[in-house]
Amino acid sequence: MAAKAFGPNEASARTAQPFNAWDIIRPSLHASGGPWGWTHYGIYIPRLPQPYQYLNVLILVGLVDLTIFNHAEFAPSGPKAVVHDAEHLTTVMTSTASKGHHFVRGYDSSTDCEFPDSGTPLRWGKDFSMEFTFPHKAVVTGAFETHGWEYRLEFDMSPQAVWFIATPFYEHLSLPISGTAILSGEPIPISGCIEYARCKPPPGLPLEIHDAVARSTNYFIYHVVELRDSRQILWGEVRNGFMPPRKFVHVRTVPDGRVLDEYTTELRVELLDDELVTDSLGRQTRMPTKFTASVVVGSGRKMLEVAGRVNTPLRDGAGRGFVGGYDAVVMYKGEETRARGMFEWVDLELQEQKANL
Repeated sequence: MAAKAFGPNEASARTAQPFNAWDIIRPSLHASGGPWGWTHYGIYIPRLPQPYQYLNVLILVGLVDLTIFNHAEFAPSGPKAVVHDAEHLTTVMTSTASKGHHFVRGYDSSTDCEFPDSGTPLRWGKDFSMEFTFPHKAVVTGAFETHGWEYRLEFDMSPQAVWFIATPFYEHLSLPISGTAILSGEPIPISGCIEYARCKPPPGLPLEIHDAVARSTNYFIYHVVELRDSRQILWGEVRNGFMPPRKFVHVRTVPDGRVLDEYTTELRVELLDDELVTDSLGRQTRMPTKFTASVVVGSGRKMLEVAGRVNTPLRDGAGRGFVGGYDAVVMYKGEETRARGMFEWVDLELQEQKANL
């Protein structure tokens, strides 16, 4: 019932077409098609030199209804409340692997931020900004004076998107990017991706079912892997107690965004080692340190394998999640190469399994 309530998913059809929906990339919950429950921007740059290794940005506007992702600590009744109305809550999370390079803050969008109807420029206090020159260019600036670090990203966005979800109630897309990062005054060539999502409860889904799905979602992984030959792999999985696991793998080229292969149910993830980690609110979660992700088709033919070993500090991500980077050995259609990856990872299933041992 929950899956049907979202209606047809047009993700594959939209991925096959050039991207021209620049007008939907807006933070406002009252943008066209709304009111939306929340919107999201993400930036993922998996390969940077030491000491940075990766750079990520996770932005949420509104209070996400999925328990594993919501930042209730910044909501009206939370211990770090910054708003009187949850609709005005927005959070910024960004990090690299360098010492001290992590930032998490909640803002009141009605007083602390600038979100024009045009979707640009966007500002979160004096800390963070994004300026788009649609359709192709963007400048992203982070200046965290109290934390002692800053950066500037200048990049081009490909007009070819991968759509993960495309329904009237939930849209989530990824665009390849290439450009320059300026870190500690040093210009560094970059490639990666920028993402946008927006979501609202589907009217055909009873509120009690929607709430139950939100509470039961306890597993989310999303990875971006950069190979040295301009190929990029996006892979991940989401689980809850009401629908079959949603799995996805997309192999594409950067910067043009041409999709080489797509897989869904064939993804298999195996955890080889894990550790107990504690987030900034003192919550403990088990996190993998070594894993493999593979795509096996037909009678057992392995089309793709990513063997990763986490080698960066784990930073707070969205909600109960963590962000980190890893070295990887990738086997793709019989060819092996070394790569660099990064992830968002929330695995409360693993936590529950360990607790029951």
